[in-house]
Amino acid sequence: MEDLSARIAPYLTQGSSGTRASSAIYADAVLMQDLAASLGADLAGQVDLVAAPESMGFILGSRLASTLGVGFLPMKRGGNSRERGRVRTSSYIDHRDQVQTLEVLADLIKPGCRILFVDDWVGTAATVQAAISLFEDCGATVTKIAAIGATYSKVTAGMIDSGMLRYGYLEKN
Repeated sequence: MEDLSARIAPYLTQGSSGTRASSAIYADAVLMQDLAASLGADLAGQVDLVAAPESMGFILGSRLASTLGVGFLPMKRGGNSRERGRVRTSSYIDHRDQVQTLEVLADLIKPGCRILFVDDWVGTAATVQAAISLFEDCGATVTKIAAIGATYSKVTAGMIDSGMLRYGYLEKN
């Protein structure tokens, strides 16, 4: 994990909203392969579906779904779904103190489904908490959370310490 963290660190830049931007990581094929292998290690057979929010979560999430041999469930930002079916939503306050809404086509989630939730970065964990609520409303369970990076805080500490949250890079404040 230390080697992976050291390889990720040079790619991280400060985003316009004060959060870490990880876009350049996706262009390094070897790093992405190693990141997917690390984040997906020992999860084969333990998850039924990988879910991730648009847009940056889609990239790593679909890669992990392919690595694990399971389906990928894209989560749209509120109001963007053009899917036919029963759409479920969950709202949260993001790192900019703005209300955001995640939505998912609930018909694709079977009761008892075990989900790996993937995002590019877990900072405040608000997106994670909204996703967990959304999946629980559909009768599914988030079994693990995976991200390129995470910010260690009171909110994320329990997820990290319990092994629920897997990451490639940890930023300590």
